[in-house]
Formats: sequence, structure tokens, C-alpha cells
Amino acid sequence: MSWLARLAALWRPAELRGKEPEGAAEAPSGFMVFSHVGQVVAARKALLAAGLSPRIKAPPPALREGCDMVLEFPAEEEAVYLAVLEEKRLRPLKVMAADGPLTAPESLFKRLDFPAHLMVSAANLKITIERRSGRIVNVSGGGCPDVPHLAARLLGRPVDQVQSPAELSRSLCSFSLSQARDEAERLFKAGLSAEGPRRPADGRGLEKALPWPKKKPRAPEGDWLVVGTLPDPDEPLGEGCFYWEGTDLIWNGRAVEPERGTAALMAAYALAADFLGRPPGRAVLAGDDGRGGGSRAVYAWLRERIGREAWSGLTFHYLFPEAESHDRIFMALDEIRPRPVLAADAGFMYVAKLCGQAAEYDLFTPDAGEMAYLADPLAPHPFYTRGALIQTEAGQPLFAAAEAGGNAARVMLVKGAVDQVVWRGRVVHRVAGPLAPALEAVGGTGDTATGLASAFLAAGFSPVRAAALAAHLNRRAGFRAAPDPGSRIAEVIESLRALLGETRMPSQ
Repeated sequence: MSWLARLAALWRPAELRGKEPEGAAEAPSGFMVFSHVGQVVAARKALLAAGLSPRIKAPPPALREGCDMVLEFPAEEEAVYLAVLEEKRLRPLKVMAADGPLTAPESLFKRLDFPAHLMVSAANLKITIERRSGRIVNVSGGGCPDVPHLAARLLGRPVDQVQSPAELSRSLCSFSLSQARDEAERLFKAGLSAEGPRRPADGRGLEKALPWPKKKPRAPEGDWLVVGTLPDPDEPLGEGCFYWEGTDLIWNGRAVEPERGTAALMAAYALAADFLGRPPGRAVLAGDDGRGGGSRAVYAWLRERIGREAWSGLTFHYLFPEAESHDRIFMALDEIRPRPVLAADAGFMYVAKLCGQAAEYDLFTPDAGEMAYLADPLAPHPFYTRGALIQTEAGQPLFAAAEAGGNAARVMLVKGAVDQVVWRGRVVHRVAGPLAPALEAVGGTGDTATGLASAFLAAGFSPVRAAALAAHLNRRAGFRAAPDPGSRIAEVIESLRALLGETRMPSQ
């Protein structure tokens, strides 16, 4: 034990650590600000090893920039905390007094059992393992660009033999994924050899007609632009058309793998655009593993091009949530007349709410966990969503709360056991079937739903109609793929290709 650890133990005896006398007033506290979440994780690890009790909190509203986390500490122990961090060369950017209580995350886990697999979620991050081997077969959820990158590093490896995602990246999503991984490892070591319950698929809903409009809408002028990232940090900034050429998804003149993330969104969009007889979409992308460099390059490209190019609409996807970048882009887009249609999923949906501009968007595509985040006025990121809301099944109370707080887009496609299309806080369309329970674990199904909705928006469909059609087609493609919890999104995309090949619009 280092001298600092011994000093910390003397400063606060172990039997009193983390405890306060009953009836005592809350002691003054301070908090430390670091340059990114990865440094917070490293600092917390060092402080815990020294016998101290740092607490993870969200910064005060005035300091929030997007993907934020601070360490709270008892004010009287500031010197000891700083000494420990100085020894580890982990220097905070700022040390400030807390004027009031800070928002804390809630470590709530959800568990979903399958016969041969187990899925564990923390916040809106999910990890699925084989029950007998502990091998990680799927990672899903989240909105920061490091999630697809982390998935590629984790898949196929035993859950008890992988490095913590929070140590591999620097986002709140990676920290949530670490919590899910730790809980999955705990359950695996506790014994998962017994077979879990069977969750049969249910084909009811296939017989329902798709909600096509009576008349084919008139497509708006201008290209539709997809704005996102790829999980390869060495991928340079690029912009170009994307489309299918045989079995290859082509973007900017070369093939890309449609394996979750923005590439999966583009794959579904391209299939739907071809089905609708529409031109290919365009995408501006850069590689980003969660450190934010690629996202910042995309933001800079957009700021330079807005006003110089005519887009009918934009879909924002896996981007590192930065409040300043969002505001500069949004203000520039708001000057364009007519303003482009705006759709957002993943990280950009998070920062749109953080910046108080959610109500200006035409379409959000949250899952149930993200819906709880939108309904929570105190949460600056899904990581901090209050537990009572996380545990509420996405429904009317959450929709009304998000709408009342100005944190809902005009239309939302809320993905869950039952997909719901919400307009102005009211459910206007439900899609309950067909049901393939294993899709809950498959990473990328939310991306394909957003891609389909974007293609319909680009073709002139209203946001409500686009969301409803996307929900129906995504569920049917998923059911047709007959997935298990270890399936890949590429299987759903191929099923979607076959489904659209057999489908005809009534107005065609």
C-alpha cells in the first residue's frame, strides 16, 4: 500500500467510509472536471485503490457539453484526493465547489433470458452472451460512435476475458457498456449452465396491410444527406453517394461493411430508395472510435457546406455529442428556407435534447431506454436517467412528459416490444407484430429502422407515415430472418432485400 493509500485510510477509517451519522446534514462537496470520460474512469480507479470514495455525477448544467462525467468528493478531503491523482499524473482540468446536489447515475440492470443466451442491459447498452461458454455474441444500444468500434473488439470473446470497455474508450456509452459487461460476467460466474426460458416468435401482424398512402407523395427537391461515422479510427473524412451494387454496399466509390452503426442505416436506406425508384442517398462520414476526432471532422465539413448545398433533409446518426457543434450546425440549418427535414438517432438525438432543440426536429427514433431519457428533464445523457423512468414501459406518461418538457421531436418512432409512432405526445400508430424476441439482442436493428424511415422521408412521405412504414417493414424483415440472439444485422438486411423484392406499393 502506498503512503497515499495509508494517508487516505487514516483520514477516513474504513468502518466509517461512505457512512454519515444519522440525522447529520449533508457535508459540503466539490467535484473534479477532466478532459474526457476516459480520464474520469482512470482517476476513479486510482482513488478507489487508495481507499477513497469518489462518486460519479453529471456536471452542473452550465458545464455540460455533451458526453460529460465528473467526480464528486467530500470538500474536506480535497487535498488527499488531489495528492493521490498527482502521484498518478491524473490532473483534473478544474476543481470546483458544488453549489447544490449533482445528478447521479442509477446502476439498474435488466436481464433477458433465452434458452442458450443471456442479455444484460445497463442504461440503454446491451450485451448478450452464450450461457455455457460466456462468449459475447452481440452488443447493441447506445449512441456514441465508439459503440460499433467496441462491439468489433468484444464479439466472439469470453465475457470474463475482455478488457473493460470504459478502459478502451472515453464515452458515457462505454461506461454503461462496462456496467452491463460486469453484470453479465457476474451472472456467468454464478452459473448459467441451465437452459433459460423459450421465447417463441409470433407471426401475428404479417397479415396486416402496410400503411401506404392512397397517393404516392411528391418527392422534395435536393439530396438526402446521412451524417454519421464509421467505427474505423483510420477512416478519413469522405462524402459521396451510397447504394447497393450486387451484394456490396458502396459508399464514396468503395465497399463498406453494413455491420451495425451508420453503415447498417445506409444499407436499409439504399434498399428502400431502390424499391421506391429514388436516387441514392448521400453520406458524409469519418472514422471515430469514441475519441471524437472523426465526429469533429464531420461537424466542420457541415458548417462549411451548409447554405452552399441544397439538401431536402438530413439524418444525424452516430456522432460524438458536442453541444457547441450541434448549436452551430442547427443555427445554420435554421437559416435555410425551406428548412431541410431533420431526423436524428443515437448521439445526435442526445445532444439535440441537451441543447433544448429537440422540438425543432421532425423525427426521432428512440428505443425504450432513450425514450425514458427524453422524458427525464434532469438527465443530460441516458446514463443519468432516473431509475423510476427506466423501469417504466415506454408509453403515454413518458411521451407526454417528453412533449411537455420540449424534449420530443414532432414525430417519434419509439422502438420496443410494441413499436409506437408518437405525434405531439400522442400515439397515432402501433406495430405489435410480427414478434421475434431475439431481435432485442441483435445490434443494428434500430439503425435499419432509422434508415428505412429516412428513405421514406426522402421520398416525400410524412414523418408519421415514414415512421409507421419503417416499423412494419423492419419487424417483418426481422421476423423473416428467423434470428437467434447471436444473429448479425446483415441477416436482417438480406431478409429486408427479399421482402422488398416481393412488395408492391398500391400506387405503383
